[in-house]
Amino acid sequence: MQIIVLSGDGGKRLTFDESLLGWLLAVAILLAVVFVWLGFAWGTASTPPLRADRDYHHAVALLAQQDELNRAVAETVAGLDVLRRRTATLEARAVRLDLMGKHVAALAGVDAAEFRFEQPAAVPAKRGANVCTGLERLSRLVSDREPKLAGLEHVLSMRRVHARTTPSGRPVRKGWISSLFGPRADPLTGRNAFHDGVDFAGRYKSPVIAVAAGVVTMAQRQRGYGNVVQIDHGFGLATRYAHNQKNLVKRGDTVAKGDVIALMGTTGRSTGAHVHFEVRHHGKAVDPRPFL
Repeated sequence: MQIIVLSGDGGKRLTFDESLLGWLLAVAILLAVVFVWLGFAWGTASTPPLRADRDYHHAVALLAQQDELNRAVAETVAGLDVLRRRTATLEARAVRLDLMGKHVAALAGVDAAEFRFEQPAAVPAKRGANVCTGLERLSRLVSDREPKLAGLEHVLSMRRVHARTTPSGRPVRKGWISSLFGPRADPLTGRNAFHDGVDFAGRYKSPVIAVAAGVVTMAQRQRGYGNVVQIDHGFGLATRYAHNQKNLVKRGDTVAKGDVIALMGTTGRSTGAHVHFEVRHHGKAVDPRPFL
């Protein structure tokens, strides 16, 4: 079978044999298949290197992230261990504070139960325990102890101040009691009179000493008393030292227990060298003997 192709004017014509067309079609199909196969082969041959390169970079990134995560975990664990040790140390200190508080309360003569030092201290946090909870518990514990110790400190401070400023002892280093507090015969007139203090006789110009710490509120010559010194000790207590030969302090001076404040004399209404010693509570003379 032949295929004839005529030109438009009918002059020229081409004649094709049917078998030749089959061969040409087969060759075209074969070439198309070859080109498709070559494209696929080239694509598959070039893909593995690209994929391998992409996988390599991805693996490197994952390793870097893993290293960073490991460092973060290690730092977190180390931080938790530090917090745990710090919590345990602070709780041990709180226990020691409890013991110290009870000891100080005993020294102060205060019932430790009033400050509730018997409360059990928190147990140190174990590994793996909630450190934040342990720190909160410790914070509450310390907050509970601090005001109690502050209260004890105040009590002790007041006791120390009171001890330093409470009159105690004699106003002379050497001497003897020549007249007591209370009713007596006036040594100058012989009439009954009330004696507001205790008299200590001794050597003329011997030291007169303060029986407690305080502030000098009077150092002058006064009728009846002669040269007199008065010291305010706080808490409503004051002491007077009269008939001095000479006052050695002035008003406003601060003195400590045992300081020499005057020299024994016989000024004012006096029959001999002695110190007229008074203790006054809120301005009223009281018997000095309990303070001697």
